[in-house]
Amino acid sequence: MKTFVVLALLLAALFAPSEQLNIVACEHRTAVLSCGYGEQIVVVAANYGRTSSCPCGGPVRTVNCYAHNSLRIVRNACNYSSSCVIRASNSVFGDPCGGTFKYLDVSYYCRRRI
Repeated sequence: MKTFVVLALLLAALFAPSEQLNIVACEHRTAVLSCGYGEQIVVVAANYGRTSSCPCGGPVRTVNCYAHNSLRIVRNACNYSSSCVIRASNSVFGDPCGGTFKYLDVSYYCRRRI
């Protein structure tokens, strides 16, 4: 039984995710997600749109703006890579709220490669 507990704790320590990271890229800019050597990206959340008057300037008609395909697109581009670059752009995500300057907001963590 002790061997099982020690093994379970060792596996949990090896594969536990690190702290959650957050990156914001204003419209027309690129977001760079990266992890250390031997680690891979796991995307937790993503939105291309606008949910606040900050952080990016530009015209704001709404702060209730979500591109519903954001998480899928960012996961497809970045999950399980050690780094990735994705553009915060209507050409990538579509335009969820015309006339509003948008940003890409991504939350992710790094975990050891399995």
